[in-house]
Amino acid sequence: MLSKEAIEQYKKIYRNAYNIELNENEATEMANDLFEFMRAVYLPTGEEELITTQENGTKNTN
Repeated sequence: MLSKEAIEQYKKIYRNAYNIELNENEATEMANDLFEFMRAVYLPTGEEELITTQENGTKNTN
């Protein structure tokens, strides 16, 4: 779960982008869903892949 500060930042970004004010529950749910999605997409799948990515800035595709 994201911190209250992170939720407030999400609300501000959302308001600036869409001119819509989210309530606390909406913002919490949406921000956490986005965080989980981004973590699933961008988090390396294993330690070896992470090391390869850190070493040369590219993903090992072997």
